[in-house]
Amino acid sequence: MTAPLGDVAGRLGDDAELLGVMSGQWAYWDEAADKGAARRAANMAVDMIDGMLAALHKARAGLVAEVRAHDDATAARVDAMLASRA
Repeated sequence: MTAPLGDVAGRLGDDAELLGVMSGQWAYWDEAADKGAARRAANMAVDMIDGMLAALHKARAGLVAEVRAHDDATAARVDAMLASRA
């Protein structure tokens, strides 16, 4: 999971930069010559945030599953070691 988690972090970093641009367009809506473009930028920012949250939830679920599998394997090795000493 380490590589896919790293991939998610990289994509989120790229998305965060673009999110900054989009939210910046919205922040200056009153001064924008094209107010429609500023509004579309706000919609895109919301969509990007939704996508980022989904990616984070997916990465979290994968990482939790990986950690639990690791913990289960460790517990099985400890149980086997203790049983061999009995």
